[in-house]
Amino acid sequence: MSIKRVKKNKLKLVLLLSIIIIPLVFAGILFIGRIAPYSVIPDSFIAYAHIPNPINTADKLLAHEPFSDMLLTPYFSSSLPAVSAIKSSGILEKKLVRYVGKGALEGALFFDGKFLAAWDIGIASHFIRFFPNIAGKLAITNLQKGKKSRFEYRVSDDNVIFIQPYKNLLIISNNLKLFESVFDGTSRNAKPGRKSPKIFVSNNFDAGFLVASESVVSWISASSPMAGSFLKHIEFADFAEMGLSIIEDKIDFSIISHVASGNADINKLITRDSKMPTLIQRLPAITQYSTILSIGSIEELLNASIAVSQKMPVNLRQIDRASRIFLGVGLGDLLFSWTGTEFAILGIEGRDYPLFVLQISDEQKRKEVFEKLSPAADVPAAKASIPVSQIKLPGFLNMILNMWNVKISAPYYIVQNEFLFLSESPETIFSAIDSTRKEDLLLETELWKSLSMPDADAGSYKSSLMLFYSLDCILPFFMKSNDIFEEALKLYRHGLAKVNITDGVLEVKLAAVK
Repeated sequence: MSIKRVKKNKLKLVLLLSIIIIPLVFAGILFIGRIAPYSVIPDSFIAYAHIPNPINTADKLLAHEPFSDMLLTPYFSSSLPAVSAIKSSGILEKKLVRYVGKGALEGALFFDGKFLAAWDIGIASHFIRFFPNIAGKLAITNLQKGKKSRFEYRVSDDNVIFIQPYKNLLIISNNLKLFESVFDGTSRNAKPGRKSPKIFVSNNFDAGFLVASESVVSWISASSPMAGSFLKHIEFADFAEMGLSIIEDKIDFSIISHVASGNADINKLITRDSKMPTLIQRLPAITQYSTILSIGSIEELLNASIAVSQKMPVNLRQIDRASRIFLGVGLGDLLFSWTGTEFAILGIEGRDYPLFVLQISDEQKRKEVFEKLSPAADVPAAKASIPVSQIKLPGFLNMILNMWNVKISAPYYIVQNEFLFLSESPETIFSAIDSTRKEDLLLETELWKSLSMPDADAGSYKSSLMLFYSLDCILPFFMKSNDIFEEALKLYRHGLAKVNITDGVLEVKLAAVK
């Protein structure tokens, strides 16, 4: 081989290596110093947000059917101009924007309305600083070039949002001091002894949030004083995790937190792992709303209710004494000995009176107890081989039921598949039992399937509390304080919520459809 050919081959090899190595070196330089978005955000926030893929989330939100209605409500109307500007600009359709914007976006809210966000835009952050006229090219109203590589979005004269690249991040804030703390390094000076809470148990969401548990408890307490009285005796983690998933006409929302209680009666309930209530598989298709409680026995629920009450609502000793005098059995035999751990209240289509359901753990003892209760003077004729009976509940037993806002003095009843069905209306019982006997079940309806939880395919509906509702019939307790979250939920007519407890971790899931 000639020397000339050897030199020529070496030159080709050098060129080939240059073509391969130089881009790799250049890419390596661009990736040197990459940092995670959460690392530049101070720990002193009051709320934190994590959006794994902002562009994908924005697409889902704009395609979400109730979103346009949401923007017309008083709480969200101020966002309408910004959303319209984004849609009309077509910026989300630009390939470069879609590539750059797929990195994680994390942000935090601080006191006095200050916020700081960090968006991982990858290598694009190195190029943005070299395009001083990019603001004009984006054609976004009120976006201007600021100092250095900084951009400013002027919402109003006294409300400016600052934007500037930093390493692989795009930093965004409405407070100049907080904004500049990222670039001078002071934002990363965490408070001594405080562990960063920016960790999510789940990543199965379009947007995740960490919110002070005190705020969540206050919100629920405002909606339901009864629920609030329980929550005040439960210890939560400093921050509760919230997750939001967006589908075309549906949302999935979740809250997760570790829980414990210094009260023995309450701690016994909230540290017990949830199981799948068998009643779910027996709900009639004509159920319009239901609440299924399966966290413990009546005795355990009663003890927990008394433990959280500021005033003693009932005197169990007096009730037990009255039961022994008038019925010859104590409260334990009268109520606790035969009831299980599943209880429900159902609303049946076309019926004004609700249906109460109790699980029976010992049918023989139930019969013995009911024989001691006074039967009704007249029992209506049975419908289609569905015989019902009627009993009168003693006043001292209703004192216990009144604790849970249940009022029923002379219910009709029937026993079916290890459950006791009671209602003040026999027609309510006829309708429900007829539906279940025909295997016409709520679980098989299209509405229920549309509300199915993410784990429904595995047949898992483990829950200590499950709530199915239709706003055409009932307003759930968590929609009664008229705040921003509840007003948004009212755009979804049907919902399914469940509370699951596993290894001391409480998870609330809500699915709602338009």
